[in-house]
Amino acid sequence: MSEQRKQSFSSVIQSGNRLDSLIALRDRLARAIERCSARDLSPLSRQLTALLAEIEKLQAPEKEGSKLDDIAAARAKRRAAVGVPDTPAAERSASS
Repeated sequence: MSEQRKQSFSSVIQSGNRLDSLIALRDRLARAIERCSARDLSPLSRQLTALLAEIEKLQAPEKEGSKLDDIAAARAKRRAAVGVPDTPAAERSASS
């Protein structure tokens, strides 16, 4: 990000990196809000709020696995805590 600050707004946009472009736009909007009239404050604030949400979405770490994977992992952890093997019932009955 420090490298991005050295670049001009237009060069960041032209780089094609969406996240860097949104961050540059956020910074520019923040500066505009600091010196805007009362009439312009509300629309600029709405734009900034939407922009912050978009940045947050792009910066959110991508979660590996699905909800089902989370449930299976929690189940395996509980079973391991009480010493129950984490194998499907069909496999347990076939091995008996």
